[in-house]
Amino acid sequence: MPQVGREPTDDMLVTRLGGSEITVRPELAAGRDNAPIILFRLVSPMFDTLAVAYLGPTEARALAHALLAAADTIDPSGPASWRTPPRRH
Repeated sequence: MPQVGREPTDDMLVTRLGGSEITVRPELAAGRDNAPIILFRLVSPMFDTLAVAYLGPTEARALAHALLAAADTIDPSGPASWRTPPRRH
């Protein structure tokens, strides 16, 4: 099971699985248009690789929707049920 850490103060997500690490976090405004971005970083010691993508809001939302759709597809308890908190009686 991957370990997921999330820092609520800075909206950072870190997942570690099999020696690999995935980091997702907002970054301050940078670059020529001075717009904030989302950092998506993958470190894999198995292949000794580092991959980084800087996503704008549109790309980040598209990636989030694709990941949610994939999770809904493979979730054995039914589409979107893992995102819905259980009801308290």
